[in-house]
Amino acid sequence: MTIIYRIFGVILSIVAVMLALSIISAFWAILSSPLNMLSGFLMVSIVLYSWFSTRFHRQVLQRNKKVNSSLRDYIRVNGIVAMIFSIIIILEGLILMAKPELFTEAVSKMGVPIPKVDLGILFGIVAAYGLILLVHINWTFLLMKKYASFFR
Repeated sequence: MTIIYRIFGVILSIVAVMLALSIISAFWAILSSPLNMLSGFLMVSIVLYSWFSTRFHRQVLQRNKKVNSSLRDYIRVNGIVAMIFSIIIILEGLILMAKPELFTEAVSKMGVPIPKVDLGILFGIVAAYGLILLVHINWTFLLMKKYASFFR
């Protein structure tokens, strides 16, 4: 089972790197409006959750080292925010998989050209990522409870 947990962690880490790069490149755009700030906050929490859960996995699960209790707090706070984000993108992905024309209409009204790709598959990938994130967060919370003695 820990192999699946680690594979999910690698997937989350890859996406977290991409999110971190997009946060850096769009920093001023994120600060331009409250809605952008909210999405930036959600992206930052996913990056931080990925970082701290990887640290938990490496320090506690692999090396059996004691860590500060602040690591548990960081994982919990960022995990809860990331859990909210994952529920949102799972729902969005499922809705847009069922009706991709909603997305194409909204984007065409903005005047942005839509590439010729199967949007159902794209939204399925987004929903799958949200599901992986949700499962990983819950699994990490269970592991933190199981290994509570490793937090100082």
